[in-house]
Amino acid sequence: MKESIQSLAEIYRALLQEYLKGTGESALERVYELGRRGVEEGIGCLDLLKIHEDVLDAIVRGDDQSNNELAGKVQTATRFFAESLSPYEMTSRGFQEAIETLKVRAADLAEINQQLEKEIHEKEQAEKALRESEERYRLLIDTARDVIYTLSPEGNITTLNPAFEDITGWPRAEWIGKPFHPLVHADDLGFAVQMLKKGLSGESPSLFELRILSRKGEILVGEFVTTPQFNNTSIVGVLGVARDITARKRAEEKLRQNEELFRLITGNITDLIAILDTEGRRLYNSPSYGPLLGFPEELKGSDSFADVHPDDRERIKMIFSNTVGTGLGHREEYRLLMKKGGVRHIESQGNVIRNKDGKIDRVVVVSRDITERKLADEKLKQSEKLLAAAQQLAHIGSWEWNIEENKVGWSEEMCRIYGVQPHEFDGSYEAFLERVHPEDREKVKKIVGESLRLKEPFAYEHRIVLPDGGIRFLEARGEVVVDEKGNIIQMVGTGQDITERKRAHEALHALARRVVEAQEEERRRIARELHDDVCQRLTATKLHMEAVEEEYPKRKLAVFKQFKRTRRQITGLINEIRRISANLRPSTLDDLGLVKALQVLCREFEQANSIRVRFASQGIMQNGTDVQVETTIYRIAQEALANVSKHARARRVEVQLERKSDALALTIRDNGKGFEFKSQPQRKDWSGFGLINMKERAMLIGGAFKLDSTPRKGTTVHVEVPLSREIPL
Repeated sequence: MKESIQSLAEIYRALLQEYLKGTGESALERVYELGRRGVEEGIGCLDLLKIHEDVLDAIVRGDDQSNNELAGKVQTATRFFAESLSPYEMTSRGFQEAIETLKVRAADLAEINQQLEKEIHEKEQAEKALRESEERYRLLIDTARDVIYTLSPEGNITTLNPAFEDITGWPRAEWIGKPFHPLVHADDLGFAVQMLKKGLSGESPSLFELRILSRKGEILVGEFVTTPQFNNTSIVGVLGVARDITARKRAEEKLRQNEELFRLITGNITDLIAILDTEGRRLYNSPSYGPLLGFPEELKGSDSFADVHPDDRERIKMIFSNTVGTGLGHREEYRLLMKKGGVRHIESQGNVIRNKDGKIDRVVVVSRDITERKLADEKLKQSEKLLAAAQQLAHIGSWEWNIEENKVGWSEEMCRIYGVQPHEFDGSYEAFLERVHPEDREKVKKIVGESLRLKEPFAYEHRIVLPDGGIRFLEARGEVVVDEKGNIIQMVGTGQDITERKRAHEALHALARRVVEAQEEERRRIARELHDDVCQRLTATKLHMEAVEEEYPKRKLAVFKQFKRTRRQITGLINEIRRISANLRPSTLDDLGLVKALQVLCREFEQANSIRVRFASQGIMQNGTDVQVETTIYRIAQEALANVSKHARARRVEVQLERKSDALALTIRDNGKGFEFKSQPQRKDWSGFGLINMKERAMLIGGAFKLDSTPRKGTTVHVEVPLSREIPL
């Protein structure tokens, strides 16, 4: 009996302690079964009462809680004891013993009865509270955002709350009673099994993470906490709570990547990155600060303003304070003192960082060493000054045209050339065209258009009209600028005032014309005097000698022969003077016109040089052409045939004269040895005297001269002169 009572007391103690910890119905059900066991084993209710008092006394003595808390425990224990007495029936032996004892201790039992009634009432209240608590517990479980689950020792899922469906997308019914293994990522399954074994062994592992597969195949990351699940003293499974931390893990991974990227950027860029507190003390410096101020680790906690040049320090402090006060970043330039001496120019941009309360507690400053740029800017300014001075001295202005925006920019010298102030030019292509001379405007538009179409440079001369109506001559040069895709983005170029040069050229041109005209007039006079005077006198002398020769005695043979030789020499001299006279100014040109004069010239050239000459003319009317034009054509033909005789080694020459609508064209083509322009620079540049003479003669009357030659294929001279005497400047 004592052993049964002792065993019963130990079980009762364990159940009461468990009940006092809040196990609820489970402990009450087991203490009821304990009461039934006491009845079956013949243990009286007083024995059970004695066990209750001893156990409760031990619990109360070992508890250091307040009196109110102990009173609450006593009431809870009384309800528990009442449940243990319910199996005893009035007819049991133990109950009879209780009646006898109660008679002896009537007063005590009356008090106990009152206490029991009170405890029963309290038990009813506790049961009601328990039901309400269980209802709240179920509500808490059902509305919890974390997954609450239980597992059997075999690893099967026994319960799941609704959060499981919300998070994973799986219906709970599909997993109740099934193993949890398919839900866990294959790489984490071994660890998950290990955590289950720890729970079944009575351990409560600390927080751990597992990857879970959702219904859509996504990988979710859960944070788990587990504890053993008891039935009496036996572990019957594992209770777990899992929180979805997928978003947090992704944010952590993103943060890790950003931090790594930040380290990579700050460790490899040349820009200077610093993080300062609101007082300007350094919290972080990128490695790029090393060459300027030393190792970043050494700078941490130091005053960032101490390294600013004294002349800039207060200004930078004020700007920094304004940034901290307003939250608005500023870009500023200043000078920085280097650790090893020297000064660098720095450009910095500050931006604030706010904490979770929105308060500014950090300032990020991104800086760049602009010393080289400052030096380059200074050199550029100096260069621009020199360029402006050079442009002014040379009367050369520069311009640029942004085609997409139709913005034309002129240098100061270009504005001076056009006679306007910079603010008076509205900077458009149309405004430029308005200042071009009306007679040259279409030519300018055509040249610029062709340059844009072909993407080729251009050079041309045109006239501009000044605001006061004056005219200036401008030499314009330009080229297009394209991007990496070949698209035209702008056009740039120069304009040089060549008015003085044009006037000098005009004067020189007029002088040259007058020289040529005087030369021709002088040739005409000399030719006339040679033909009409010298030639006539020589002819008279010849006739006189012939008369003397006839009357001279035959016996004077030696003297007769001398007269005869002298007469022949005079005849040759007369012929030579006539030839010179013809070359100076052929009478056929004045008497019979250009075509006949060229025919005679070609015939005499053929006879003198044994070179076959074919002459052809088309559309030419006798004596219908300007005298100066005819003279120029004739002189060029003379010079060209002379060059053939001296250099070409030709066997055949073709001379063609053609009348066009408004011009006269002369072409002289030989089949001689020709020459290569690249190997004959003096010919390419028209530096040969004969070539220069031909070109200058053509240009004097507004004509064009062209020379083509190929080795072993001959040479072609082509001249085209306008029939009108209006010679362009």
